[in-house]
Amino acid sequence: MSVALALVLTCHVPFVRTPGRDIVGEEALHETIAWTLIPTIELLDELATMGVDAPVTLAWSPVLLEQLADAVVQKHFTLWLDQWEQAARLAHARAGGDRHLAYLSRYTADWAQTTRMTFERRFGRDLVGALRQLCVGQTVELLAMPALATPLDPRWPTLDRLQLRLGVHAVERRLQLTPQGLWLPECQWHPECAAVVRSTGLRYTVIDPTSLGAGDRLTGACWLVPGALAAVARDAAVGQRCSSPTLGYRGDPVYRGERREPRWGLPTLARDGAPYDPFDAFQRAAEHAADFAAYLGALSAGDDALVVLPLDAAVFGRGWYEGPHWLRTLLMHLREQPAVRLTTLGAAVPPSDWPAPALHPGSWRAPGGAPVWQAFQRELAGAELRVRTLAHQLADIAGERQRALLQGCREVLLAHGAPDAVRGAQHLQACLSCCELAARASWSDDDRVALESLEERDNPFAGLGALTPLFG
Repeated sequence: MSVALALVLTCHVPFVRTPGRDIVGEEALHETIAWTLIPTIELLDELATMGVDAPVTLAWSPVLLEQLADAVVQKHFTLWLDQWEQAARLAHARAGGDRHLAYLSRYTADWAQTTRMTFERRFGRDLVGALRQLCVGQTVELLAMPALATPLDPRWPTLDRLQLRLGVHAVERRLQLTPQGLWLPECQWHPECAAVVRSTGLRYTVIDPTSLGAGDRLTGACWLVPGALAAVARDAAVGQRCSSPTLGYRGDPVYRGERREPRWGLPTLARDGAPYDPFDAFQRAAEHAADFAAYLGALSAGDDALVVLPLDAAVFGRGWYEGPHWLRTLLMHLREQPAVRLTTLGAAVPPSDWPAPALHPGSWRAPGGAPVWQAFQRELAGAELRVRTLAHQLADIAGERQRALLQGCREVLLAHGAPDAVRGAQHLQACLSCCELAARASWSDDDRVALESLEERDNPFAGLGALTPLFG
């Protein structure tokens, strides 16, 4: 008996990139890069260099990849690290008799300096390129996602299709590989979306256990669409053991908390409010990794099973600072567990011959019941119709009018993937402005400046033009 463990490291940060030198609003992106992505890529690169076979699956959103490849984001990240180092060194210089603050400020300053050196010297600021090299060895598999990591919604088939096509296109463009699998946010599968997924050529996806009927359980893969689209279910119980803030490892009181020292903005307290000690916290992470390896070994005493374990950056790294160290130690322990075999989803997905159990929407929910969100949905429908109409009517335009139409397509996509109705409404207003410019035969200088400003501000997915015919 054995357990095949498919680790799926998922990560998404909404489009927060800001032009110029102002880095306000990008903190979530910078924290994710520093506390999750760089440690993860560094770990996988070290294992590959050592010849350690550690297959994992990554599900990083296309809009995240676009931001990682952006020179402005790269510059802002180094400025953000500089701010951390300067604050830490100033705190160390003025710590006085506060030995705990002196210790942690020195630790933080060294961390910021080391992270910047890794980012600039080891990876040349090119994290996407480093990821591309890892995928070449085929022990790291990358899944496709909707471009803005938006859950599929049967009410928006055109936008769903464009989000998926653009998501696949972004992975192909940035990593020079064609993804075979799909990761949906929170595994929110809806059976009516099967036709949209099949149109992309993707072969398998992950579903939530709530999509299964009462008493049904998947111990391997099954068919969603016979011979065309397969599925595996994530293991909620195993995931809770790692990620639950109350029952899981990451809730341990010795781990670093979110509260920061008010004068310098440094995290100085553990989750229980006691002084934070990195040495104790990392030692506890190693103990938890050993415990989890033993837990997986005990699972192998039963029937053969596939365990799909998602680890999201929101709680792994950014929300659990010691999480990457836990993963590093876990992978080392699993080398001594012959009954537990690491696998990528692609290697584990050939389905059995029995048909899929009856599936239903599960965790999928139509977004938003609040009046503000309902009003936004109506405006989104109107903007999407406007873009589709123009894409059909103005199929032969060129030059700056074509640029305006492309930017309108980009804005409606950003609105569809916006994290809230307020930000979505801003993109919708920009979309309608672009549509108005595209329909105009002559422009003023102010019109050109307005378009250039939008192109600079909202600029992910440079290859969007090839997919615009979908709107027509």
